[in-house]
Amino acid sequence: MRVLAIFIAALVALIGGCGGGGGGGGSSSTGTTPPPPVPNAVAIVVDGGPPGLPFLNPDVAFASVTVCAPGTNNCQTIDHIAVDTGSSGLRLAQGVLNASVANALTPQSDASGNPLAECTHFADGTLFWGWVRIADVNMAGEQALSTPIHVLGDPSLPVLPSGCAGKLTSAVADLGANGILGVGNFIQDCGDFCSSVPSNGLYYTCPASGCVRTAVPLTQQVLHPVARFARDNNGVLIQLPAVSATGAASPTGLLIFGIGTQANNALGTARAFTLDSLGNFSILNGSTTYIDSFVDSGSNVDWIPSSINNQLCPSTSNAAGFLCPSPPLNLSLTVIGQNGNSAAVPVNVANAAALFTTGGLTAFNNIGGPNSDPSGVALGLPFFFGRNVFTAIEGATTPAGTGPYVAF
Repeated sequence: MRVLAIFIAALVALIGGCGGGGGGGGSSSTGTTPPPPVPNAVAIVVDGGPPGLPFLNPDVAFASVTVCAPGTNNCQTIDHIAVDTGSSGLRLAQGVLNASVANALTPQSDASGNPLAECTHFADGTLFWGWVRIADVNMAGEQALSTPIHVLGDPSLPVLPSGCAGKLTSAVADLGANGILGVGNFIQDCGDFCSSVPSNGLYYTCPASGCVRTAVPLTQQVLHPVARFARDNNGVLIQLPAVSATGAASPTGLLIFGIGTQANNALGTARAFTLDSLGNFSILNGSTTYIDSFVDSGSNVDWIPSSINNQLCPSTSNAAGFLCPSPPLNLSLTVIGQNGNSAAVPVNVANAAALFTTGGLTAFNNIGGPNSDPSGVALGLPFFFGRNVFTAIEGATTPAGTGPYVAF
């Protein structure tokens, strides 16, 4: 999914991604335990989310994040946070923070002292409405001090502004996660657009009289936590094992901070594919070029435009909304970066309804969904299995050059 901003009644695409997960508190997972993480890495697991979700939630990578009141030891570790390279910033679902920590987070305020809230639209029509709060965000041995985050569904939130319309999503059961850890290519979740255009549709100032749209300085927007680290702050590496064509149960891997900063995040043979200002590269399929293409760990499918395949699963099946191509789709795509680097990428899409009939499987390298953007192919979490996938932050120096780019 991709984040959208509203501007004069038009939806303006900004940056990407969102994922799923669930339930608050201490970490829990099943499957093989990975090696103890080094100080710049945290374990990730693809386990379908916490128990009790009312829906199948395949292909979401989850990590645990520790949130603290700024400058204190008043902290809470929250599990099942979806790892999303298609967005930037930490967003927490309604009620996952305990009262002690939630009440101690510093409100982000405008120049007049009014609290700031954010209305984040994703391209699937979902809407996040919540306060912007300042927190210390800790993962492994890394700290993002005094970092603006997005806290959804707080009972003290004002009535949803009229300009903030969509399918409101804040609960764990709706989000499918305790939150979203946006570790994408951009430092802010909006950037210059929201700092210069008061009617940006994302940010609101909320005096007692009600919330109105406002421009927000870059430093006060919801920020990429890794970019706030004192070290290992130029990007991330996601490592997930290969899975079979029939799926896997709860594979584990690592979210590693930094690119080329330690022995465990060297690029090796990975090639960098630079991105445009929206985080896109091109994908070539036969003679057709899809210019709005991107890589996004927060998408649980490979998003395929109808010009390639439009065979949806039956609406009455356990895979409604996914693709069920017959025969299975076997594509040989070519990724082309803005720097001219290219690489062949095989993408396979099987019948999701058939895959989902085997209980207990949560990870698939071959599930797809219909992309409403006819100009884009989105490589979601299925693309990450069996690869080292690097996401470099805009303006950051790395051994492969300056971000933003993806490398694999």
